[in-house]
Amino acid sequence: MDPRRLSLVWRLLLMIGLVLGVGASFAVAQPAIEPSHVEGLVYPGGALTVEKTVWTPEIPPNPVIVFLADTTGSMGPAIANVKANATSVMNAVVGAQPTAQFAVAEYRDFGDVYVYQVTQMPTANTALVQAAINGWTAWGGGDTPEAQLYALSAIATGAAGIVFAPNTTPIIAWFGDAPGHDPSGGATLASTMAALASAGIRVVAVDTPASGPGLNLTGQAAAIASATGGALLTAPSANDVADKILEGLQNLPVKVEMTSSCVWPITTTFSPAGPVVVTSGQPAVFWETISVASDAAPGIYYCRDWALIDGQPMTDANGLIIYEAKTIRVPGLTLDPPVATNEYPADDTHTVIATVAVPDWGPVEGAEVTFEVIPGSLNAGLTGGGSTDANGEVAFTYQTKPLDCDDLPATDTIVAQLLGPDGEVVAKAEALKRWVDTTPPVPVCVECENPAGKKLSQNGQSMVPAVPE
Repeated sequence: MDPRRLSLVWRLLLMIGLVLGVGASFAVAQPAIEPSHVEGLVYPGGALTVEKTVWTPEIPPNPVIVFLADTTGSMGPAIANVKANATSVMNAVVGAQPTAQFAVAEYRDFGDVYVYQVTQMPTANTALVQAAINGWTAWGGGDTPEAQLYALSAIATGAAGIVFAPNTTPIIAWFGDAPGHDPSGGATLASTMAALASAGIRVVAVDTPASGPGLNLTGQAAAIASATGGALLTAPSANDVADKILEGLQNLPVKVEMTSSCVWPITTTFSPAGPVVVTSGQPAVFWETISVASDAAPGIYYCRDWALIDGQPMTDANGLIIYEAKTIRVPGLTLDPPVATNEYPADDTHTVIATVAVPDWGPVEGAEVTFEVIPGSLNAGLTGGGSTDANGEVAFTYQTKPLDCDDLPATDTIVAQLLGPDGEVVAKAEALKRWVDTTPPVPVCVECENPAGKKLSQNGQSMVPAVPE
């Protein structure tokens, strides 16, 4: 099976495991960028387009989750369910986001012993959080509506002492069975939603109507979840409350975008360019175009990409940023010999070899190269070309036109052009060919006889004495 398809199947199996209930062992699909490494040969002025999938984390990054419970008299069974499963919920969250922290708060109504209180400030110590949850008891409440708007506003404004550190994702995991007074201690639905949105807090609301009229009876919970980019879920029974809390935490929308460390002469662009909104744990797909400047020097260039989830780098189970490595190889063109001299007429042919290669990597086979002896040269207009072999080489051989003494010395300029995938010229190289005749003339004496019977050389000097008359 294709490894990427196997990876997809495995992730789907893990995601199925997540919804089997908190009584089961929680498996977590780890975030990733696929492919994890991109390698490519890109000509100067060219580009490479790559599809990539960002597997988002099940939980948004660096979450600070406040467990907020309605602890009025009717909430006993729902509270018991959360007590029994809170550690499993937290372990699932930590499995997805090792930097997660948790806090505990509860509310009742005005006239009770307390209206709202925080029993555990944000901490990564899940044992302390579990102990605080174990301290919940169902009591009081008075009339049907409760004081949740007051409690939510206190968390949002910091009045309760909970401070959310920068670069964290604040989340309130809230469950209850009745709507809230509006206003409540000065907090209205409108002011509460505004305060939560201003603080960047997402609200996961779980309605437990089995024990009361319903958290969303008047539409408050739905409005708050929508205004904060959160979620509203309904627990069919008290035994489903912890399940729904985790489900809500794992179904928050997240904004995903890509960024890169690539710098000139390597540049990257992504499509879509802006953030993609997906449900946490679901994939976001991007197309990346990796471009190489037309004047890029031949060589190997390295850079990397990473994903931002809600503006924060996506990390692995160890809290390390997940990178996609990039290796871009840019080929160059050279001619050998760059300068050559031929003795004419003893040698009237010339061969120049073009090599296409990436420095410190190797030759490029199958590259298209053209040759031309350019105007102004002795043999202007001669052309050739072909594809490089396994050594990255292609040769151009030609024979000079017939020459006489008046033509020499003379020079050809040979230009080789490397063509890109669409036939465009992406690189050039030049070589010089000089034609000379430096062989000194060899004097030749031809014997002849003058009318007086003397044998003379061609220059008129006597070679043999004349016979006396």
